[in-house]
Formats: sequence, C-alpha cells, structure tokens
Amino acid sequence: MRLCLKQIAVLLMLSALMACAPVLTPAPTSTLRPPTLTPAPTVTPYPTPTRAPTWTPEPTVTPAPETFAQYGIQALRTRTYGGGELEVLETTQENNIFTRYTICYPSDGLQIYGYADVPRGDGHFPVILMLHGHSDPEGYSILAQDTVYSGMYAADRYIVIHPNLRNYQPSDKGDNLFMTGMAIDVLNLIAVVKDGAGHGLLKRANHDRLGLWAFSMGGAVALRVLTVSPDVDAAFLYSPMGGDDYLNAQFLAAAGDADAQSVLNLSPLVFQATSPQNFYQYITAAVDIHHGLVDSTIPVSWSQKTCEQLKSLQKTVNCYYYEGMDHVFVGNSGVKLKLRMSNFFETHLKALPTATPTP
Repeated sequence: MRLCLKQIAVLLMLSALMACAPVLTPAPTSTLRPPTLTPAPTVTPYPTPTRAPTWTPEPTVTPAPETFAQYGIQALRTRTYGGGELEVLETTQENNIFTRYTICYPSDGLQIYGYADVPRGDGHFPVILMLHGHSDPEGYSILAQDTVYSGMYAADRYIVIHPNLRNYQPSDKGDNLFMTGMAIDVLNLIAVVKDGAGHGLLKRANHDRLGLWAFSMGGAVALRVLTVSPDVDAAFLYSPMGGDDYLNAQFLAAAGDADAQSVLNLSPLVFQATSPQNFYQYITAAVDIHHGLVDSTIPVSWSQKTCEQLKSLQKTVNCYYYEGMDHVFVGNSGVKLKLRMSNFFETHLKALPTATPTP
C-alpha cells in the first residue's frame, strides 16, 4: 500500500522529534548512612551466657506425686527455718564506705559460704540478699559474681549478703530438686538475719526491712522464696527465670544439671505442686522485673508471663523491657538498670517507717 506525501511528511516529523528527546537516567541510589552511635561503657561484670538447648528426657517409670510432697510450696510454707549464726571468716576489703567479709552459715545441715558488705558508720541499715545466676558450680568462688552491685548497695547504706547457694563451691553439696534446696538456703538465711539482727556482723541490721536482688537462675529461686516467706519487703529480678518448674528444669537439664535432668519425666501433678507460679497469691513483697527484649538465654516471654500473673492478682509489680538488650545489660540500659535498682529499694526499704531497734 502506498503512502501519500502528507503521511510521509508526518512520519518524518515524528522521527525527528523522537531523535531529539532527552534520555531519562534514573537518579543515583543514595549512599547516605545514619551516623554510628558509640555505646556507653559497660556497667556490668557478667559475661554473656549462652542459651542451652531444650532437654528431652529419656522415658522412665514415673514415681507417684506424693513421693515429692516435701518439695511442694505448701510443704515449704509449713516447715521452720533458721538455727545457727552468721559467722565472719575473713575481712577481704576495707575502705571508707564499707567493709567486705567472707561469711558462712548453716542450712539444713549444710555449710553455705558467701560474702557480706557492711556500710561503715552509724545507722540502722536495711538488708539486701543477692541471689546469683547459673554458672559452672565446680569453678565457682566466693567472690565470683555481683561484687559491683553489692558495693553499690553498701555505698547506699544497705547491708548486703551474697550467699553461694548449695552445690556452688565452696558451699556444701545437697539435694536441690526443683531448686528447692537453694530456696531453703535463702529461707534459712532470712531467719538467721532476723534472729541475729543487733549482734556481730548484723549489729546495725534492720531486720524489719529485707530485700532480695536476683539475677537469672536466682530469679526462679527468689520467686519460690516469695511464695513462702512474708518477711521479704521487696524483690528486684534481673533477667530472671520464671515460675514454671517444668520449663526451668528443661533449661537447667540442657545445661547439664543432674537434679533437673532427673525430674523431667515426673507427673504434671508434681510440677503443679512445686511451681511458684501456682502460688503467687501468697506474695506480699513489691516486685520489679527487668528483662531484655532480645535475651538469647532466658526468653523475655517468661518475665512477661510472670508480670501478667502478678498483675492479675493485684500484686505490687512493675515490669520493664529493654530494647536491644540481651541477658546482660550494657551501655545506657545498664546505667538505667542501676538507677532503677536504687530507686526501687529506696522506695520499698528506706522510705517506709522504720521500727526502732531493740536495745
């Protein structure tokens, strides 16, 4: 088919216009990056632990629940604690703020060792018991953990006692199914402190003002103690394990704990009777929970569950979750944690009316 001259002219004009059109080049990709933030210095002495895998128990014959009745919360609530005294073994540090001693005390026939920081000067000081986290029990020592925090509290005018819980050297070894043995060590220490206030190392202790500070595994021990003892006024839980004994046992079993490995095949009725989460109604202390949102050791969901359960029972509890923090807090979050520690105990141990010490 032939094109007329007019059509040919139009086509030539369009071709010329297209040849003159500019070529559009996409804009270059931006190479700008946000500035790198330099974190604040680390404020905690702990190494970051590695989360243990879930332990799967071998099938075994399950004993009857009543065989384990002595480990239940109700059994712990009906027995007695104390006996013996807090003995000073050695002075390990002295400064113009506090004196640090190594100590020991009896707990159900075992000798439990630890250290105590006592403020210098006159006063009637509240007492904080510090409960350590999981570590290698055989390689442990009296001053293995938490001395930075204990010194901080002593400077704030608290008497601080840090026991090496049973099975952690140099403390004696003993039964610790469901971590009940460790809780008994703490309950015996509470009784020793209350009975010994006004004498010896506890001469200036205020036995009416008692707090717990607990890290990781120590948090699970603290929750058990809180369901048993009405003598604790305040408990600060840092990256704690929870109140579900089965989950706690799974975690510790995978980390090589023989006691935890031995209970995983037990009846759910046993765990129902031993798990603190089923007895939170007995807690009278104020509780603060602090957990990192990316904790690779203890899931933050454990603390969230504990928080929800305590709130549902209308307990005095505050819960704080830290963006970007793992099991151990560093940088600005570590500084914030310390400030919240101080404010918490200031509010719940110091700000309340203080009983007059017995002459």
